[in-house]
Amino acid sequence: MIKKIFKNLIEWLFPFYCLGCQQEGLTVCESCLADIKAYSDNNKCCYCGASSERGLSCPGCGPLDGLWAIFEYQKNQLLSEILHNWKYNQIEDFWLNFRDKVFLPTEFKCWLESEFQAITWIPMSQSKWKLRGFNQSEVIAGQISLKLKCEEFLNKVTDTKAQMSLSRQERLINLKDLFQANERNTERAIIIVDDISTTKATLEEACRALKAAGWEKVYGLVLARQATSDRI
Repeated sequence: MIKKIFKNLIEWLFPFYCLGCQQEGLTVCESCLADIKAYSDNNKCCYCGASSERGLSCPGCGPLDGLWAIFEYQKNQLLSEILHNWKYNQIEDFWLNFRDKVFLPTEFKCWLESEFQAITWIPMSQSKWKLRGFNQSEVIAGQISLKLKCEEFLNKVTDTKAQMSLSRQERLINLKDLFQANERNTERAIIIVDDISTTKATLEEACRALKAAGWEKVYGLVLARQATSDRI
């Protein structure tokens, strides 16, 4: 109750303005949310770009068995501002006003539930979790609400530099041997959830750890992926 009163007081003293159109009272208005683009290249291999149903990777193209994105991500645009304010400024309203837009097409959701046995997410170090108080990838995994075993199968071994400021080669070095995975039981196929994918480096390193632990099939599912022309 005290927390709610304090929150209302802060919002009264410092009202929100829509990130898109500057309308007062909302972090992001419905009109601006409707303009966020769905990701359009999901029916292609995430490595070579060949036509591929549900984003499945071509044999031999890379460690991930497939990748699906919900939205298109571009730097310095509305979606990136929403995620930045939620993740780094810990302003939950940005996620609360946006989360109802985060859903999967029914056909694709049914396919995932029939082909995979578990869902996990990219973990955070304990120090970052204590600072932030939540793991955005875990929150997104919960919002997607697939009828699969939802569990933290991955552990982050050490702290790393922020990926955003690094080149692709630096990201690969930064992430090498970063994750450890729990040994699987009887399941064979798992989905990894992350918030943003640019180079796929984080997902690929997590994929390697899961496959080393015995998972046969590892599929990536991200909230947003950069448009082809904007990738590093």
